[in-house]
Amino acid sequence: MKKLLSTLLLCVTATGLFAAVAPKADDLGKALEKAQAQAAAKQSEKVIKLQEQLKSSLAHFKKDVAAFPYSHLSYSNYSVLFQKMEGVRANYMGLRKADLAAAKAAAAQVNEPVSVDNGKRELRIADFVLTWASTLTDSRAEAAWREFGKALEADLKAAKAKSTVAQEELKAVEPQVKQLRNSLAGFVKFAAGLPYSNYSFMFQGMDGVRESFMNLYKASKPAAKALAQEVNQPISIDNGKNKIRIADYVRMESVVLGSVSSREEARWIEFSNALENSLN
Repeated sequence: MKKLLSTLLLCVTATGLFAAVAPKADDLGKALEKAQAQAAAKQSEKVIKLQEQLKSSLAHFKKDVAAFPYSHLSYSNYSVLFQKMEGVRANYMGLRKADLAAAKAAAAQVNEPVSVDNGKRELRIADFVLTWASTLTDSRAEAAWREFGKALEADLKAAKAKSTVAQEELKAVEPQVKQLRNSLAGFVKFAAGLPYSNYSFMFQGMDGVRESFMNLYKASKPAAKALAQEVNQPISIDNGKNKIRIADYVRMESVVLGSVSSREEARWIEFSNALENSLN
């Protein structure tokens, strides 16, 4: 009997101790969500950096090629053009690996006409690469350039098809689209001077974007999907010292709203989920 009582007491004590030290399911869930949000934010920072690098390398390539006089750089001087285009290739493929949707969104800009030979001629990168990669003497270099050319060409076709569908969808819900773009422009201007940690003002300023996006999402999910990248563009804050993306910010920081109102937090989570779904 004493042995049974001792065993029961031990079990009760152990259970009490476990309950005292074991984390609650809600706490574990929130910790997991925060870890996932931090990982997504880190990935987003990487994508933003790659986008900026791609933009910079493209601008440098255009300037560098245009600066050469005709006698030093002609359209047939392929090796020089490929060398000067390397930064564009490397950064585009890096962006494509990190975020295919972001690469597709940048494809048209990458393939804009580039003036060469002091304005006497122009080229488009996809056509040039696919046409002249065979002139490269290094087989590995040729393979790398062909991979880039085919990827850019595929992304251009996908972006064009998406754009055609998107324009039709956007036209059908034009008032909601206008409202969302106006709200987004207002938030971009409002947030420019706010520090990252000014959560209250940040969410207040973003509320118009949330409401407008949800109105569009409920009216037409394809239209919301077409504008998701635009809504989630990098936004400069804190007088240019930092940048945020709305999806990452809401996912990371909406938890602070829970201390004020669980209903308010739920509204922002609904928006976050809708925006995430539209981005994918």
